[in-house]
Amino acid sequence: YIYDYETKAQLSVNNDTMADVVGVVRWALRDALGTVLKEGNTKVTVPAMSVVTLDEMDLNKTDVTNTYLSFAFLMGEEVVSEGTALFTAPKYFNYAAPNLRCEIHGDELTVYADAYAAYVEIDSPDSDFILSDNYFDMNGGTRTVKILEGAPKSISLRSVFDIGR
Repeated sequence: YIYDYETKAQLSVNNDTMADVVGVVRWALRDALGTVLKEGNTKVTVPAMSVVTLDEMDLNKTDVTNTYLSFAFLMGEEVVSEGTALFTAPKYFNYAAPNLRCEIHGDELTVYADAYAAYVEIDSPDSDFILSDNYFDMNGGTRTVKILEGAPKSISLRSVFDIGR
């Protein structure tokens, strides 16, 4: 469907290091289930202590309540940074049920989601522990984080989908 308003995005890569970095910016326009509707990538070289801004993307007047943008910066195969952006306020987005669940394998915790999950929170109400990341967005699929300290006895997961339920 084509809507009568513009849907555009522009990504920037910030290099806070003292050396130049070379990598690839990957982006995807996705529906609420995380399915890729349109995607692209751009190789970039970012000089030390500077920012490179990519060209503006026209996302064809997309349905802002049912689509979002995911993006990542990769150096080789390593994901250095990733995130998502909505084209509307979160309260207007039509989130699908992500059905969050997790597994612990040694010092790693893997979160599974059936759909896009915004603001995923990992908590353990009965133990103290530190994770490499305990708040993030995910497109559906899996996301693995490291358990840096402690041993969680039980895990609770929630996302913006769970607010008010």
